[in-house]
Amino acid sequence: SVGDYDNDGWLDLFTSDIDSCKLLRNMGNGTFEDRTLEEGLDFEAFTWSGLFMDADNDMDLDLHISTYGSHNRFMENISGAASFVDASTAWGFQFDFDDEASGAFGDVNGDGHPDFSSIEQYAPDIDNRHSLWINQGTTGNHFLKFRLVGTTSNRMAVGSVIRVYTDGIQQMRRVGCGENFASQNSYVQHFGMASYSVADSIHILWPDGLDTTLYDIAVDQTLTLIEGNEVFGCTDPEACNYEPESTWDDGSCQYIETSGIQGDTMPTIEQVYIYTFDLLEGFDYLWEIAGGDILSGQGTHEVEVVWNSSETGLLTLTISGPDSCMAQYSLVTQNVLSSLEDQVVWNFRIYPNPSDGHELFMVFSRIGGSEYPIGIEILDTSGRVMAEQILTKKSNNQLTRIEFDQKLQQGIYIVRYSEGDYMNYSKVVVD
Repeated sequence: SVGDYDNDGWLDLFTSDIDSCKLLRNMGNGTFEDRTLEEGLDFEAFTWSGLFMDADNDMDLDLHISTYGSHNRFMENISGAASFVDASTAWGFQFDFDDEASGAFGDVNGDGHPDFSSIEQYAPDIDNRHSLWINQGTTGNHFLKFRLVGTTSNRMAVGSVIRVYTDGIQQMRRVGCGENFASQNSYVQHFGMASYSVADSIHILWPDGLDTTLYDIAVDQTLTLIEGNEVFGCTDPEACNYEPESTWDDGSCQYIETSGIQGDTMPTIEQVYIYTFDLLEGFDYLWEIAGGDILSGQGTHEVEVVWNSSETGLLTLTISGPDSCMAQYSLVTQNVLSSLEDQVVWNFRIYPNPSDGHELFMVFSRIGGSEYPIGIEILDTSGRVMAEQILTKKSNNQLTRIEFDQKLQQGIYIVRYSEGDYMNYSKVVVD
């Protein structure tokens, strides 16, 4: 059986024999070193085969050994020590005395924990039966699984090598065909991820020499990868260099940290206002406006604007920078006819201001002899009418109560006074 039990990037060997077994460590220089004694596998037993699998998802390979004449052994790889201890009792194998010849593993129930099937030495009958061992998965550790589909090489991608890198730890799996004695593991390659939520990078070497590299892959999922079909790029729509055609994220996503366009959202028409954005090195700025004019600053992070419409205005900025980084930001304004200070309350006063949002009182003064009724409207900053009232009887120092159907939310509201063709505005704050 082959597997990288010490996570050094080289496939090691486990061999069985009629009275013992051996663990041969790949030294990476074309030679192997016998580590049977040092790694805790120096016991006497008639061993048929060994099976490497990360049964506890702790990012190292454990070892199940099929034996004849004694209970089968489950040897747990101690994380960080690259050595094995007999954990047969802890894993429920202490009473497994069947004459097993081999075994294979795969996630039978799809819960992210590798299960195990043992194969009898003899043809199955009432006394000699194959066994299926379901992993209860009590560690809480995470996993990643890969299903490779070959195109130019072979359909099952046999011969491919997958390497998963996480926080400086390298794990390695090889897609094999005909493993151990008379058995075949699942073609879905299983990696334990311990407590990590993301794998830093994944590297796949396909049989025909093609390389595939993925970055920042979330755990607890099965990825199906088709040889040569991946389109790599930034897949996050929130990134400034988002590439919709990308199928796999290559770690190139870039983000712009900004508070957006800054400036007055309730400007007075025919007055000049300055709007700014963060100064970003290497970026181009393109400003667009609806309901006004840009006086100066086009192409920079700061523009002078005059609004010429009493309706809602819109200021839009598109920025573009290195590595195809592009983003767009908008600011909506509620333009008023004259400044709040100039909207002289010569004809009404509002209190309380700030208001609690339940009601308002208005006192009218200097009422003229107009035949028109007085219209009172309370608008939010988007122009939506929140309350309205018509007064047909008018007198100086008249007190009027404005009630709302429901409590106004916190924010700024516009009070619009109209009398015939005449219209005036004021502001009220709800806190």
